[in-house]
Amino acid sequence: MLLRQELEEKLRSQTKELASEQRSANAMKKALASARDELAAAQELGRSDCDNLRTAQQAAKRDIKAAERMADQANHAARAECEWRIGEMRAKMQAELREQLDALQVSMEAEARRADAAEAERSRLYDKMEGIMRTREGLIDALAEAQRKRE
Repeated sequence: MLLRQELEEKLRSQTKELASEQRSANAMKKALASARDELAAAQELGRSDCDNLRTAQQAAKRDIKAAERMADQANHAARAECEWRIGEMRAKMQAELREQLDALQVSMEAEARRADAAEAERSRLYDKMEGIMRTREGLIDALAEAQRKRE
């Protein structure tokens, strides 16, 4: 049963491929017929009116040159627009970087002030501790002196 389903699926797939190929072949036949018609018309035109063909060729050359000039102008305008946008983006990025740098500078200055304050507090506490230690040593010496006097 599974083999039959696989074969049916394969047959459907191949049928679809064949239909697609037939559509492609028909389209190619139509294109070929159209090309033949165009060739026949061109040959008839060539036989009947060479002057018109030369005139059309000259006009086509002029049109091509005009189109090339227009393309060059458009290219130049696009390049100028692109350079302007790049300049705008560069200026915007520089402004943003300056703002970030200023914020970082402020943050670093605040951190330096906190570090200075912490160092000052550490120094104050160290001095206080030394004072307490001297007072303690003085009290110990005074207590020892008082005990000696009692004895």
